[in-house]
Amino acid sequence: MGSFKFNVIQCFNNNTKILPVFNVATLTQDIQATGKFLNLAPMNKTYSDLGLLLLRLGSGLLMIPHGWGKAQWLLSGEPIEFFNFLGLGDTASLALTVGGELVAPALIVLGVFARWAAIPAAFTMAVAGFWVHAADPIGDKELSLLYFAAYAAIALMGSGKYSLETLWKKD
Repeated sequence: MGSFKFNVIQCFNNNTKILPVFNVATLTQDIQATGKFLNLAPMNKTYSDLGLLLLRLGSGLLMIPHGWGKAQWLLSGEPIEFFNFLGLGDTASLALTVGGELVAPALIVLGVFARWAAIPAAFTMAVAGFWVHAADPIGDKELSLLYFAAYAAIALMGSGKYSLETLWKKD
């Protein structure tokens, strides 16, 4: 594929002696040969899969400590006072939160049922951002909303090529 360089200075100053580096003929030949302006398809798939891996590892590994602390609290036998969003009781709500902050992120990190695991993780973060911290300033809820966006993206896009699920499908 030919080079696609564009000299911005030449666009605005026709009096310069700068030679053009934007070769229309080469670009036209590339478009005719490939049918595309820039053929980035092979590179995009690899980068998309690496991006999904980074998204899964970053959001999952950073969430697990939050869930681990709540799991320890749940199993400690101490009295539980927790946000009861669904009306199931404090203990059940905490157990569901542990599922959304510990179990689901662990599955997401491994890339096992990542789409399905991202749904309760996203739901948990939506509850945290839109209900638990609803009256708080944006600085107190931005992290839960960021996690919500990451888990929603994983739910829509899946785990990508670099996951245990993909390895299992190859066999």
